[in-house]
Amino acid sequence: MPISNLRIASASAESGVKVRNTDGFDLHRVRVKAEREPAVLIRDSTHLELDDVRASKMRLERCPGAAVRKSEKR
Repeated sequence: MPISNLRIASASAESGVKVRNTDGFDLHRVRVKAEREPAVLIRDSTHLELDDVRASKMRLERCPGAAVRKSEKR
């Protein structure tokens, strides 16, 4: 059963972000400074939105229709 309608906003992470099997996951104004790559890894997720996310490397796997705006590699 997927995690549904989770939103994380105005946050920072130092150990990376790993997300799997979600429906309606949003990251807004998030900064990720991880030593391991990828800093952001999201798999098997639908209705995904990344807005103003800064990370050294982001990987999306099997995330159909993902919306990525104002996000960049740092």
